[in-house]
Amino acid sequence: MDPRISKFSDAIEKAEGYGVPGALPTRINNPGDLCLGDKGWGVTEGKTNFPSYEIGRAALDRESALICTGTSHVYRLSDTIMQVALKYTGGDNALAWATTVSGHLGVMTTTTIYDYMNLPSGGDLDAASNPGTC
Repeated sequence: MDPRISKFSDAIEKAEGYGVPGALPTRINNPGDLCLGDKGWGVTEGKTNFPSYEIGRAALDRESALICTGTSHVYRLSDTIMQVALKYTGGDNALAWATTVSGHLGVMTTTTIYDYMNLPSGGDLDAASNPGTC
């Protein structure tokens, strides 16, 4: 996996509060706080339960790859980190989420995914998978 995508997953994991004792993402092994429905392990408060951190992280990595490669139906490469935050969080504390993610990535909240990924010019900014966020 591209290390920039893995770092993007790390940033989302941090913004979602994974690892905080008692936090929902920690309790249900869902570091991305994803809403993918019941994948065989149930759903808690609308969020997908995973049997282990590794399986939950793999789901987050897939979502991050969709976002960072322009293959998502929800996110565009032209979205800024703040715009991603608004979509990802449904507007719930989006500024704090964007600040945490951008800080972890070492960019500004106004940085686009296109620029974060350092894509060559001529990339498809409007390429559009199933959203994994609520």
